[in-house]
Amino acid sequence: MWSTHLMASVNLRRVSAAEPQGVHSIRPAPDQAHLVAGVEKSLAEVEADEALTAFAVYDGSQRGLPQPERPPVGFAVIEVTAGVGFILRVLIDADHQRRGYGRALMRELVRRLSLSPDVELIATSHRHDNAAMAGLCAELGFERWSTPFAPAEGEIYLCLPA
Repeated sequence: MWSTHLMASVNLRRVSAAEPQGVHSIRPAPDQAHLVAGVEKSLAEVEADEALTAFAVYDGSQRGLPQPERPPVGFAVIEVTAGVGFILRVLIDADHQRRGYGRALMRELVRRLSLSPDVELIATSHRHDNAAMAGLCAELGFERWSTPFAPAEGEIYLCLPA
């Protein structure tokens, strides 16, 4: 059966604390605030660690525009270290959720990480009580990962099978 709903697409642009591109206004829904670190904390971590890269997430209609005409719909952080491309943060603004941006963002992050010669394994994690992220990761083929390091309490680690 054909869906009349078009799949969302995203346009990612690197951000930093010096050039945040409007990401400071991105907030999760109130019931999700405990599930993901905020933008401010994330940007501070990115500034302190060169293995981290932050992105402003725009609707795909902003692709190719030198300056986006719309505000970002989300925020993401990845880490590449020791052969692992890790999707560290995924945050879609509360006003833009349930439109396919989270799925499109995860697919784009996986695509980008898979193109990096420094990445041998793509992984992510989520809090044990984050049902939405658990479902999305399962849909995208992520499986439980027995990490070589001690997992943070309450975190479930996942990777894409090689």
